[in-house]
Amino acid sequence: MKGVYTILLLIVSNIFMTFAWYGHLKLQEMKITTDWKLWMVILFSWGIALFEYCAQVPANRIGFIDNGGPFTLMQLKVIQENGHRSTYTYGRFERKRRICGACLRNRKLPLWSASG
Repeated sequence: MKGVYTILLLIVSNIFMTFAWYGHLKLQEMKITTDWKLWMVILFSWGIALFEYCAQVPANRIGFIDNGGPFTLMQLKVIQENGHRSTYTYGRFERKRRICGACLRNRKLPLWSASG
């Protein structure tokens, strides 16, 4: 059960990490943070990163083999990195899926038939 808790906490950590790293850019794109100073953006990202660490540190403590968990230090690192890639890739996939769906609804993309 410790392995499941570890992986779930690392997934939560990765969601917060992705938003801490790239969320301020998305907010800028949405015209929410365009007038923020750099130090404000840094504090904003650090505030989100605090929640990332609140999930990551317990995950690593629970999952580490020397604390009764099932994972070695290297395995925890691999899980964390794969979780980050999955979270980031899923976000990019979802964005492309929404763009393609909007284009199809507006008939901006040609629809090909089986006959060519």
